[in-house]
Amino acid sequence: MRHIAANPGRVNFASVGVGSSYHLLIEQMMVYGKLNMTHVPYRGGAAAMTDFLAGRVDATLATLLFARPYMQDNRGIGVAVGNAERSPVLPNVPAVQEVIPGAKLTDGLAVLAPAATLAPIIARANRALQDVLNQPAMREWLTNEGVPPRPGPPEAFMAEMTPATEELRKLLRDASIKVE
Repeated sequence: MRHIAANPGRVNFASVGVGSSYHLLIEQMMVYGKLNMTHVPYRGGAAAMTDFLAGRVDATLATLLFARPYMQDNRGIGVAVGNAERSPVLPNVPAVQEVIPGAKLTDGLAVLAPAATLAPIIARANRALQDVLNQPAMREWLTNEGVPPRPGPPEAFMAEMTPATEELRKLLRDASIKVE
C-alpha cells in the first residue's frame, strides 16, 4: 500500500470487468485508503491473470481457487483477501478490512430460482441445499477451494446483500462508474 500511495496513478490493477465485485472492491480500497490506481478492465479472469503474470498489469484480484497455484509457485503474492475475515486456507494473509478499514467484498454464491417460484418449492430446495452444505466433506472441500459455505435461508442472504448493494450503488454513483 505504501508503494501505491507513493506512486499515485502509476500502479494499475486488472479486474474481470467494469462494475464487477472485484472492480468495486478496488474502488472501495481507493476511496477508503485514499489511493490512486488505474483500472484496467478485462472481460474475464483468465485474460486479467495472463496479463498480471506477464507483468503487463501490476495487480489483480482473483478467486482463491484461481490464484492459489500462482501463489504456491511464487508468481503472485497474496496481499489481502477480500472477505470480511481471513481465509482459513490463507491464515497469514490479512482480510482487506485489516489493511484498509471499510473496504470489503460482500459477495456470495447463491442458487437462484425464477421470481415466480412458489414458496414451498423454494423451501424444499433450500432444505436440500442446506443438507448438502452441512455435510463435513462438502464444507471442507468448499472451504479449501476458498468458498467457505454459509448455509442459511434465502431471507438471511437477502438481509446481508440488500445493505451491501445499497453501499455499492452509492460507490457507483460517487465514482461515476457505469456498469457494463
